[in-house]
Amino acid sequence: MFFAFLFSEGILAQQNTLTLSITDSETKDPLSSVTILIDPCSCGGITNDSGLLIKKLKPDSYTLIIEYLGYRKETVKVVLDKNKTLNVLMEAEDEQLSEIIVLAKKRNQNVAVSYTHLTLPTTPYV
Repeated sequence: MFFAFLFSEGILAQQNTLTLSITDSETKDPLSSVTILIDPCSCGGITNDSGLLIKKLKPDSYTLIIEYLGYRKETVKVVLDKNKTLNVLMEAEDEQLSEIIVLAKKRNQNVAVSYTHLTLPTTPYV
């Protein structure tokens, strides 16, 4: 029993904590629900309401792929040889869509209605 305890302490001691803080580059507001993939472990997660993700990982070199709708995708390389905190600023990205397709059904009818090639107004919404 004592041997098992010592063995498990050795395994736990081999892990480091990686703390990621993800914020908007302009407003400095934390971004929640940002998707983070950690390679090569094929693990990851999403940030909490404070823009944080905390992972325990073994010492190694990792590539972090950070994605959030409406923001430029970020790729960060990190060598995790001790506990580390990374602050990542994400830049908003304007993306023009070539087409919007809206599908709808009339209430109490099984007829699908499809609209394509909708035009946007020339004056921006305020």
